[in-house]
Formats: sequence, C-alpha cells, structure tokens
Amino acid sequence: MTRIGKFNKTHGVNGEINLMVEVPFDYEECKFILAEIDGLMVPFEIASVRTRGRNGLLVSFERMTQKILERLVNKDAHVDDEYVEEVETDEFNPAYYVGYKLIDKVDGREIGTIRDYDDSTENILFDVDGNLVPAGAIEVEGQDAEKKTMIVRLPEGLI
Repeated sequence: MTRIGKFNKTHGVNGEINLMVEVPFDYEECKFILAEIDGLMVPFEIASVRTRGRNGLLVSFERMTQKILERLVNKDAHVDDEYVEEVETDEFNPAYYVGYKLIDKVDGREIGTIRDYDDSTENILFDVDGNLVPAGAIEVEGQDAEKKTMIVRLPEGLI
C-alpha cells in the first residue's frame, strides 16, 4: 500500500472531497482509496473522479454520507501499490519514500520505517519511527521498490 496524498476538504453538496495528489496513481483503474479511521485502514469505493488543477482530484465514493466524508478531511490517502505510476524525473519527491523500511548497510539490521516527512524547509526531514532524520544524511546504497526497502548508511549516532 502506498500513500498517494491527503484529503483536503469536502467540495460542494454532491458528496465530493478534494484529494491533493503527491504520488501519481492510475485513478481510472483504481477501485478503492483507503484512509485510516480509528486505527484501521478503511477502503472507500470510488464512484467518480475528476481533475482539479495540477495535483488535485475531486473524488466521490459509493454509499458515502456527508458525516463520513467530513471525517476524511486531513487524512492520508492510500492505494494498492499496483496503481502507483512510475514517474521518470530528476525531482526528489519525499512522499514516494513513505512506507519504505531502512536497512543498515553495515550490519543488515532494520533501522525503521519512514512514516512521514516534513518538507516545510529546504532541509527535508523523514520521520523514521518517531526519529527525525535529515534526508541529506541518508546515504542510499540500494533500494527495492517492490519490497519498499532501502539499504542505507547513516552517520554514527543519528538514530
């Protein structure tokens, strides 16, 4: 499962919600978008999708009440990995790495999982199981997109 963006706000009176997309996905083929509600990943069946601006989608769901729709505001949106589109770009997108497990190159132990990121400043920070790690401090030795793992070297004492 891949985090693709965040639900922003409800739109109009026809049961739509604005989804700000950070990771491109095939919304024409995708049947469900998942969001965490009360600690559980809940699938919502897509009824319709229309584009709104460069990175926005207006999404409506089957059998959706306004009350439930409002609970999705500010929640992360996820889809099955098969719907995530590979994008060839030189631009670094920290959202792509959310969910990746970091494996230490030296001893092979699992360091942690990237849970979120903060790109509000030029120094992008990854939240690795509650520890803030500067993206620039992570020396990537290899990665496996299918398994969502990265073999890395971190400066001594960082975590």
